[in-house]
Amino acid sequence: MAGSYTCLSCQVGFSEGQLQRAHYKSDWHLYNLKRGLVGLPPLSKEEYRDKLLQQNSPSHDLDKQFYCSLCRKKFSTLNSLSSHEQSKKHLQLLEKKKISAE
Repeated sequence: MAGSYTCLSCQVGFSEGQLQRAHYKSDWHLYNLKRGLVGLPPLSKEEYRDKLLQQNSPSHDLDKQFYCSLCRKKFSTLNSLSSHEQSKKHLQLLEKKKISAE
């Protein structure tokens, strides 16, 4: 860490206080703060960028392959879809659909 201003959460240094304050407002800093709360090590700026690019890639949306047509929601796993189908909101919609079909 170079400089007299540092961010302990992200393990980076800054030459000026203004740069440090701008860093504290960044999404990267916020992400590392949250990681620190759960005991995970911070990501470097490059690792954070790679993670963002991976999440925003078109192939990431293809992972959402489970769908509830009643509620029009997508789910990334079968377990999350199953949990949704047992939720109060889903069951209420199902009941409303049964009543309107009669």
